[in-house]
Amino acid sequence: MGMKCKILAKIFIIVAVLELIVFNYDAFSSYAEKGYSPGYIPGTGLELCEDGRYLVVDEEKASLEIPEINHALDYIRLDIRRYDSAGDFQPLTMDLYLADEGHYSYYHQGTVTSYGEVEELSYHRLHPYGEVEKLKVKFSVSKGQYLEVAALELNATVPFQIRPLRVGIMALMLTMIFALKPGSSLHKLPLKLWEKKQRYVVTGILFGNFILMLLLVTINPAFCESPRWDHHYQYHRLAESLLQGRTWLDYSDVEALSNLENPYDIQLRRDNGVSEHWDTTFFEGKYYVYFGVVPVLLFYLPHLVLTGEAFPTWIGIAISMTAILTGAFYLMYQLIKRWFPRTSFGHYLLFALLLANGTGLVTLSMRPDFYTLPIVLALAFSFWGVGFWLKASRDWEERCCTMYVAAGALCLALTAGCRPQFLVGSFLFFPLLGGFFFQKNRGSKKVKRFLAVVIPYGVVAVLLMIYNGARFGSPFDFGASYNITTNDMTHRGFYLGRIGEGIFQYLFQLPVLTTGFPFVRETYLTSEYLGQTIRENFFGGLLLSHFVLCANFAYASLRGRIKNKEIRLFWGLSVGGALLILAADTAMAGILVRYMTDFSWLLFLGAFVVLLQMLAEGKAQGGITLFLLAGLLCMLAFDLSMGMQLTELRSFDPEKYFEIQAFFK
Repeated sequence: MGMKCKILAKIFIIVAVLELIVFNYDAFSSYAEKGYSPGYIPGTGLELCEDGRYLVVDEEKASLEIPEINHALDYIRLDIRRYDSAGDFQPLTMDLYLADEGHYSYYHQGTVTSYGEVEELSYHRLHPYGEVEKLKVKFSVSKGQYLEVAALELNATVPFQIRPLRVGIMALMLTMIFALKPGSSLHKLPLKLWEKKQRYVVTGILFGNFILMLLLVTINPAFCESPRWDHHYQYHRLAESLLQGRTWLDYSDVEALSNLENPYDIQLRRDNGVSEHWDTTFFEGKYYVYFGVVPVLLFYLPHLVLTGEAFPTWIGIAISMTAILTGAFYLMYQLIKRWFPRTSFGHYLLFALLLANGTGLVTLSMRPDFYTLPIVLALAFSFWGVGFWLKASRDWEERCCTMYVAAGALCLALTAGCRPQFLVGSFLFFPLLGGFFFQKNRGSKKVKRFLAVVIPYGVVAVLLMIYNGARFGSPFDFGASYNITTNDMTHRGFYLGRIGEGIFQYLFQLPVLTTGFPFVRETYLTSEYLGQTIRENFFGGLLLSHFVLCANFAYASLRGRIKNKEIRLFWGLSVGGALLILAADTAMAGILVRYMTDFSWLLFLGAFVVLLQMLAEGKAQGGITLFLLAGLLCMLAFDLSMGMQLTELRSFDPEKYFEIQAFFK
């Protein structure tokens, strides 16, 4: 009890110092200021309206000038609000210029952004050279918009403010750090999930992680409240088609596209003014959905039959993310018990949290759209499938083993109907169960378990081949090459020259870190590849943003000490499978952030067996614990920043975006 009280006291002191002093530093620094509202001169690009607002008539000359200040200037308040023609708030970016003792003419002091009534973003600290003579504010606006000067104050006093939500988040983060830091009592407990206390801890962590995930899924109303994109409703339209006994989408505007010499050429479509249904497959005069059909059968079709309405995609994302969370904890428990049974409870929690949150949950949760669903559902099936096989390998002699073998096979087979790249995870069969099947002895038990593997894969494969054959005349054609997208996929080909780009950008691209929110910026890749490829701007390669994965490089030094051949094969197939998917994605599809989920989970599994082997050897346990904890915290921060930008939260819900930014003021 005494130790717990000391930890709680430390958490309280740290949170108090951060909230009262660090986050309120500007309030203390400016408490003695005697602010005043100066006169100002609007630029000729602004026209005063009857309601006191300014209409932007010339965006180049939209500015505001405060002349004849002639004294020291520290904090200023610029509560200037921007409205569009409909009267809605818009973010306002302002460039500040000063003339001071060191500069007789205006020079650029910096750029700031404010939004509506987010008060914290209206206070700014200047750092002039001596006394300020005058100040000018240049607005980034468009003609026809309105500006309102709600408050303008020089030498302003920044208000003291305590944010309960920020206090709660800091307290939770510090609690996690103290609970999982090196030397924590959790690392001294053997992993025994059958004990009540450990089950309660895991349940609490899962619940907290679920709440975080749910908040992220619903953070952006653009994806949860009637998404504006037509192609977002493909799965619903496919469900309607399947109910009517057909596999194509009921679009009537196909004649013009069919008459084009090459309907997959985007420029030809644009030049001829031909309309299109984006990111759908067009084949022999009909539109199809090339994305995996399993989400339709699992969510959309039953919901349509029961309610007659479209299934909300974000709910499918939330369900899949919940399965990912629980599946990650289940998989890690089975893996540890299979090969590293002396691992502590604390290390189990670290590994499970990394696997659950590091393979796409944080980032993809913030973009719960049509593209995300098949990926996260495939990941959930993969976690549970590998977890079931690990359980079967532990209980091979038990009667229930056949059930786990079949369940694992079914889960991994279903990934083909979500996102086929995840089928590579099926190769983990060989280190997990292959040794049992390749033994010389035969018997009815082995035959039953062999059928438990073959039948699920066989049934899923036959059904998918029938489905593909009915659509494209080939059981092996999923239709991705007929996609109506930015480039002609039918002529894309497979070129090795693209793969080097993918390896660099997916794994080694240096992140761009800044001191300003959201702290991580997009990277820009300049390539010498002379050809077309599909790419998004990234935020950093996996080996740097999720640096726990670098543990894979230590395998070479450990290989000789790993006596278990199954572990060596597991590592090889995990890392090799990840690189295979990376190369295939790059060459055949492109370099997109969401594609990292296809292979990152396999890289994590490879890194984990390396780290678990080090822990089992009893060397540098404190260092490994710190490495895992730092990796978890950095990964969460990085993925949250990346997710906010990928989900375009600033565009779709700027008030929420800037309220989050205000947390760091």
